Amino acid sequence: GYLTYRAVVTAVNAATLPRLRAGSGDHRPTWPGRISLLVPARDEAANLAHTLPALLAQGADVVVVLDDSSSDSTAQIAHDAGARVVQGAPLPPGWVGKTWACHQLAQEGSSDGRDRAFMVAVSAESDHKGALARERPDDLLVFVDADVTLRPGALASLVATLDHTGADLLTVFPRQRTPTLGERLLTPLVDAAFIGHLPAVLMRTPIGLTAANGQVMAFRREAYDAAGGHEAVRGAVVEDLALADRTRRAGGSVVVALGGDAVEVR
Repeated sequence: GYLTYRAVVTAVNAATLPRLRAGSGDHRPTWPGRISLLVPARDEAANLAHTLPALLAQGADVVVVLDDSSSDSTAQIAHDAGARVVQGAPLPPGWVGKTWACHQLAQEGSSDGRDRAFMVAVSAESDHKGALARERPDDLLVFVDADVTLRPGALASLVATLDHTGADLLTVFPRQRTPTLGERLLTPLVDAAFIGHLPAVLMRTPIGLTAANGQVMAFRREAYDAAGGHEAVRGAVVEDLALADRTRRAGGSVVVALGGDAVEVR
């Protein structure tokens, strides 16, 4: 009975979940707002040396790396690669490290963070124009862990999937790289915990089941703000599930996608 249930759920999820596809190197995302790739990083020099060039080549409007008090060359590597580097502020009481890092990144990835000087000048001429400049509900905030690799065209596929599904939050389960025998035996269990247990079709029903993966989470700015952002889940260790649940409860649509050949992680 149980094995049959898991086999059925796995088959249904594999058939129904969106799957990202890699494309050509010049395949850029098409989106009316600003797209920000936001990377929280602590002692991630070894990973960023391999993953950051691919992130920078995706065609986002900005790639921001938050250096969270690293003891290695994380900030230098990110800066030399061409990313915008932000030094993280000290952790306030009541916050978990990753939620604090992502909260700061969300401020840097906003239109306000990008256009602050411009909007000050515009607001001096007209408060109305300044308000219009600040309101960018179609901006996309794409949080990506430092060890995640995006293949050429991955961001374009992610954006197209979010647009096609109408998602307010698109969360991606990357394909797992398993070069060693031990990883081949154990790592698939991580995905199996979701793929083989939770029918994804139930996430779009009033039952209220929610799944998410903090390795890749893409929000429409308006939905992120409506859910309260990372500040609303500041003390949550499993912040991805908590934020996905808040997004759904705020009336937003949460969609899970598989990384396919476009997004992978070891």
